[in-house]
Amino acid sequence: QQRTNKNNLLPLIDDCSELDHTRRVAIATSHGFDYDEEQGVQSILDALTPHEKQHMSDENMPLRHYRADKGNLPQAIRKIKATIQWRQDFNVEDIKRCFRDRNNPDLPIEKQKEL
Repeated sequence: QQRTNKNNLLPLIDDCSELDHTRRVAIATSHGFDYDEEQGVQSILDALTPHEKQHMSDENMPLRHYRADKGNLPQAIRKIKATIQWRQDFNVEDIKRCFRDRNNPDLPIEKQKEL
């Protein structure tokens, strides 16, 4: 999605996910990187340990990092590893589980109060 800044001088791109593939390739190339999403995602997955893969938030996490870093593979790998470590350090899955369980009407009332 494109919009302009306050002075209407330069277009701003808010979300890379809305860009078409041609534009993504152009951005990556302008930064000196080859852009191949399939190969990039596979390279990111290859760089992760089985333990790290197990703690990804979802299957699209490598693609989001590849796109966010505009095809800069070393940076995408570094950032996804840092993100996975952060999610583990702050027990993100436990926090998410608490919110899921709290709203689960199938849990006994006593269990809901404990949460």
